[in-house]
Amino acid sequence: MKKMPLTLVALFASATTAFAAEYEIGTLEELREFMEAVHVEDFAGDTITLTADIDCEGGRFNTGDPEYPSTFRGTFDGGGHVISNFVHAATGSTQEGYGVAMFDFAETGAAILNLTLEGTLPGTASGAYAAPFVLAVESPLGLFMDNCHFRGTVTNYYHAAGLVGFASSGTGAVEVPSVVLTNCSVRGEIVSKWVYTAGGLVAKGTGVQAFDCSVEGELHGGRTGGLVGCPNGGSIAD
Repeated sequence: MKKMPLTLVALFASATTAFAAEYEIGTLEELREFMEAVHVEDFAGDTITLTADIDCEGGRFNTGDPEYPSTFRGTFDGGGHVISNFVHAATGSTQEGYGVAMFDFAETGAAILNLTLEGTLPGTASGAYAAPFVLAVESPLGLFMDNCHFRGTVTNYYHAAGLVGFASSGTGAVEVPSVVLTNCSVRGEIVSKWVYTAGGLVAKGTGVQAFDCSVEGELHGGRTGGLVGCPNGGSIAD
């Protein structure tokens, strides 16, 4: 990985919060190492860059202790690469109670750029949300995504989405952006098995702003939306 192994990040987190760090990921093993580390460190201000396409060989890459959901506040730059052939299914009490995604939560300062995910999210029988990139954003300007794409299938009992599960600025004001999406796309099938929402980009959103984004494929659920399954204020532009 770059300068310091991610396994050491948690040990030195309190001493390094004032210094932005940069990490490079080029293998499946390094990606899984990062996904374990993000369960104990939010990487605020840091940049993680993918340097190669990664084939997950039909397994998971969003590993980590399910009892401690991940919160991400850094920048994950895919470098135009693809993470492919993965199957994400929730394991453990916390993820079964909330859902499954690459990152459980994103907070103010988080950005995901130039990344394509290709795979399957089968969700769970009780999981509230399933989304490839982020389960939930609950802070103002909590997540910026540019040039991010999903190709595959998301199936969940409750809410399902192609990029982000739930979005809220946490302020109660719909005009305050929670998630900003630019140049993003989804192609595949998004399924909510029960009567809840299926959204091409976001399942449920308050203050979602999307520009130059597209969705191709099928949506199935009690309430569906090509871009946002259940919108509540925000902006969408071609």
